[in-house]
Amino acid sequence: MILAGKDVASEMKRQAKTVIESNLQRLGRAPKLAIIMVGEDNAASQAYVRNKLKACDETGIINETIILPQNCTQADILSKIKELNQDKTTDGILVQLPLPAHINVAEVQEAIRPDKDVDGFGKEHMGACWLNVPGIRPCTPAGIMALLHYYDIPLAGKNCLIIGRSNIVAKPLAAMLLSEDATVTIAHSKTKNLFTLSQTMDLIVVSVGKPEFLPPAAVKDGVILIDVGINRNEQGKLVGDVNHSCYDKATAYTPVPGGVGLLTVAQLICNCVQAWLTH
Repeated sequence: MILAGKDVASEMKRQAKTVIESNLQRLGRAPKLAIIMVGEDNAASQAYVRNKLKACDETGIINETIILPQNCTQADILSKIKELNQDKTTDGILVQLPLPAHINVAEVQEAIRPDKDVDGFGKEHMGACWLNVPGIRPCTPAGIMALLHYYDIPLAGKNCLIIGRSNIVAKPLAAMLLSEDATVTIAHSKTKNLFTLSQTMDLIVVSVGKPEFLPPAAVKDGVILIDVGINRNEQGKLVGDVNHSCYDKATAYTPVPGGVGLLTVAQLICNCVQAWLTH
């Protein structure tokens, strides 16, 4: 079974639009998302921002893109974030990554008010994940959970392997899977006998950023595969972190493209609506 991110993302955005329309008169204004970009020469970042702005337009979220020069200072970014933090009409603030090397990314992200941190990267939201209490969830892992729920994939008792250990995907996703009674293992570059370990797993999430990293010999028949990677192979073709030959052994898998990437944007929209409702 193909776990089509497009179908899930469309449903998430449809629900977000319905919530906005239902509460617009009561709250007196539409939700607003502000996106800060540093520089204009990163084609990938520009594409990601265009997708986010398109999703905002589709659901009724007011959006503003603030472009700062490539050589702007840390203080310039923090000043803009402070201004948006204080703006009562701005519900969500997003700083598009990556940032130039001279910028402290952690300091920038922590400067965003938690109730406006619609990326869900702040320590308050990470803590909420692990405590399984209400809060904004990081977009990619929350989108993955929405996908699993949409396709009614049971998680209780499943042995789940996450290959990768990022704060953006792997760690919060581990917490979310644990909260639904899955048994979770996190593997990374220092893990010994990784592909022997992966052969025992019911569900594998791969988030390493290496083209077709997971080979078919490393998975068992009946596995569920969630591919977070978006890469270009040597032929220039867009591929994920999972080798296509793994699909033949899987009962369900996310394609690349058309899988997890669409869910990240849809969850951002949901997070912005959630922030709007709290304001």
